[in-house]
Amino acid sequence: MAIQYINREVSNLRGGDETRRIYQIKHRGNKSFDDIVRHIAGHNSGLKEGDIINAVQSVVRCMTEFMLDGYSVDIDGLGRFKLVCGLKEEAADADNEQGTTRHNAQSLEVKRINLNTNHRLLSDINQRCRFERAGESLLCKSKFTLEERRQLALQFLDTHSVMHVEDYARLTGLSKTGASLELKAFRQDPESGITSTGRRASLLYVKA
Repeated sequence: MAIQYINREVSNLRGGDETRRIYQIKHRGNKSFDDIVRHIAGHNSGLKEGDIINAVQSVVRCMTEFMLDGYSVDIDGLGRFKLVCGLKEEAADADNEQGTTRHNAQSLEVKRINLNTNHRLLSDINQRCRFERAGESLLCKSKFTLEERRQLALQFLDTHSVMHVEDYARLTGLSKTGASLELKAFRQDPESGITSTGRRASLLYVKA
């Protein structure tokens, strides 16, 4: 089986002008649970779709009960599932504003379910596949130096109260991802003259 990949150029994690290359599998879309059921039924004449649905739903319910009891769950050939908890968003925001505080059980939630993939699954996939190049994705590069981009941002803030990531990307010619990384680096540098206000999705940049 062939897996198509893309050679993608991305900004480095610290902002600036340097770039790096990564390889990404070309995403072809998503297969639903119904697609899986039909595929299994089509390749196993002795199994009916209803039986497959009931069996999988029973496994999911059982996994949920075990994980809620504090267990990790091993599925042979797939991997180990384990719950990971953390602070709710409002509790984390309170920590950011007021410093670390003590929290109770009501401040926690399950953040994600970790899957540690079974090494046999990964080995089987590698044995059955081959890679085909599907193209190249070049990064949007700015014609300005890093210092020139910082000055553009400061000039923008001379006439605007706040600056969005999209504003900085438009000013500098960077991609939105590159602009976001660079503004983050400015925000963390007390000498840049640029800081931020707001939280997460509503983060805005202002003069320091």
